[in-house]
Amino acid sequence: MMTLPLIGFKLIQIINKMTSARESITEKNEQKAKLEQALSELKDEKESFLEKSSDCLKPVFTAKTLAGDNANLLTDIREQQVETSFLEMANKQVSKAEEKIDEKIKEIEEEITNLEGIIQTNELKHEQLLAQERELLNRNV
Repeated sequence: MMTLPLIGFKLIQIINKMTSARESITEKNEQKAKLEQALSELKDEKESFLEKSSDCLKPVFTAKTLAGDNANLLTDIREQQVETSFLEMANKQVSKAEEKIDEKIKEIEEEITNLEGIIQTNELKHEQLLAQERELLNRNV
């Protein structure tokens, strides 16, 4: 059986651990919210980019401004290079960024779950120590 001062010391340690874990959870939730906001904005920008890409991929030319071989050359460049670049940017590069943000969000959620487990464990230890403290106090009465 522990002494009252030792129980008091251990209670302080446990309370400090739970406080620290709760503060970490608050920070992690803030980080998660910022990442979710960034992901939402990135998705919106991706959609906007894809919508605007048609303006670049299908510019309006008249017979006076572009004709013959130049028109064919521009069409080839537009279809083979520009369109590929636009789609690659939107679908590959932005999608990779979205995946990385999703991964980080999941990582933070796991950290939060672990911190919640630490709090639960320490709450149980806290209750046990309080019970021991009450038992010692009742013996000394």
